[in-house]
Formats: sequence, C-alpha cells, structure tokens
Amino acid sequence: MKKISESALLMYLLVLAVAGTLYVFTCAPTILWQDSGMIQYRAWHNDIEGGLGLALSHPLFYIPAIAAKYVPLGEFAHRVNMVSAIAAAAAVANLFLLVRLWLGRNLPAVIAAVTFALSHTFWRHACIAETYSLYIALLSAELIMLLQYVRTKRIGYLYLLGLFNGLAIADHMFASIPLLCYTVFVVVLLVKRRLHFRQLAIIILLLVVGASAYEYLIIKNVIQTGDLAGTLASAAFGNSWQGAVFNTSLSLKIVKENILFLLLNFPTPNLLLFFVGLFALRKRSSEKAFSNIILALLLLFFLFAFRYTVPDRYAF
Repeated sequence: MKKISESALLMYLLVLAVAGTLYVFTCAPTILWQDSGMIQYRAWHNDIEGGLGLALSHPLFYIPAIAAKYVPLGEFAHRVNMVSAIAAAAAVANLFLLVRLWLGRNLPAVIAAVTFALSHTFWRHACIAETYSLYIALLSAELIMLLQYVRTKRIGYLYLLGLFNGLAIADHMFASIPLLCYTVFVVVLLVKRRLHFRQLAIIILLLVVGASAYEYLIIKNVIQTGDLAGTLASAAFGNSWQGAVFNTSLSLKIVKENILFLLLNFPTPNLLLFFVGLFALRKRSSEKAFSNIILALLLLFFLFAFRYTVPDRYAF
C-alpha cells in the first residue's frame, strides 16, 4: 500500500511556505480593476451571485473573500487579494506532492513546482483577486486523490475525489471537464465490478455536498424565475458566453496568439520538458488509468482553451 511518507509531507510544507512567502510579498496591495475589481466590489457587498449569469458567480471563492472583509488587518482589498495568494501557494504545494508521489523523487517535483509557480499567468492570478488559483488548488487535490486510489484501491480516496470536484465546481465550471473524465473512469470501475453502487452513491453525495454553494444559487434562481431551462443555461454558460464556449472557428491570428501565450508562461527551456513528460507518461503502465485520465484532461483542456474566444483567453 502506497502511503505518503513523512519526508514527502515535510517537503510539501516547505514548498507551501516558500510559495506562500512569494505570493504574499508580491500580492497586490489595494483596489484592482476589471474582473478583480468586480470580485472586490462583490465581496464588499456580500454578493456571492453577481449579475453576469450563474457560470460567473464562482460562489466558493466569495465565501472566504467575504470572510476576509471582517479580518481587522490591513486594507480590505488587499485581504481579498490574499485569498488568491493563499490558494495559489496550496496549488503549487499540491503539484509538488502530486509529482513527488507519482515519480517518487524530489527533483522532478521541485522542477514542476518552480516552473509552474513562476509562470506568468499563474503568478499574476496568485497576486490579484481571481478564482483560478483556488480552482487549480482543488484540481491538483483531485489528482492526488485519483493517483492514490489507482495505487491503493482504497475507496476513501474516491470519496475525497468526489468532494474536491464538487468544491471545484462551486468555484469554477471549468471543473466540469475533469468531472466528465472521472465519470468515464467510474463507469469502467462499475463494469469491472471494482466499485459498488453503494460506494458510487457516497461519491455522488459528497460531490453534491461539495458543490452545494453553486447548487443553492441554481435552486434559488429556478424558484425565483420559474425558468428551469434558462437557469441551467445560465449555470453552464453565464449570460453572454455560450457562443464562445461552443466556438469552432479558428483563424491564423488566434493560433499565433495561443502559441505566444504558451511562450509567455514558459519562456525557458523547461517548456521542452513537456514533451519528455508526454513520452514518459505512456511508459508508466503501473498507473495506466491515471496516465490515461491525465492525457484526456490535457487534450480536453487544450481543445477548450485553444478555440475559446474571450478577451482574457490567455488565462485558460
């Protein structure tokens, strides 16, 4: 049975502390503009829903952001920005632990964590009020649970996977992409009789509990408007983004910009390690199910982001 060693946990805490120090000291000190300014405005007014459609409500992020308003230290806007900084530090530490558990070595885990922590977009989102750092923290926690389940077959890890994915959905609808992959995985387990329906029910229950903040907004809107279809569309796409979500057209300009976005985030030879990792991924037959899900996530996230035509698509 694979357990998390004491040395791995100590390294996790060290990475968490270093990343936390970096992001705390580089965190934006005051009021921001655009989406981050809107987040601060909503937190000030205790608004977990917003007015741009449910898909843009991100209620899980606003719970600690609103709570930060009542912490009597420093400027209000800075405290809201710090929610992102703390979540980003957890995301970097989780990535370290994921690679450390997967490969059993500190060096590749440190390289992965440092490369990610210093990437342009992630570092930027770690310093301002944004929902993405919390989402990455939850996604990386999901993948740790998935890896541990594949290795140990302990059902408790799948229960935690369901809970973390539910929480991620309450933060950002981006979490529906991993949910699709996990659903396929669970169906395979059921077919192979490695998972009982009672256990599946517990997984679903924990997912529902995790996503309860988002579900509350959906139910509230259905009751208020009486429009089930419209509310579900709002929950999936927001008020204005359905066209961008389903966009299938690409231009040479978009392709060039997407390539530049990748180079902006990883302007060092470390970018080449992606291809090394991609090759090595297929060699780890002992965790084939985990490797297949990682590849599926890579492909689905890439396809979504590459043709997603929103002004800030660099974030995706």
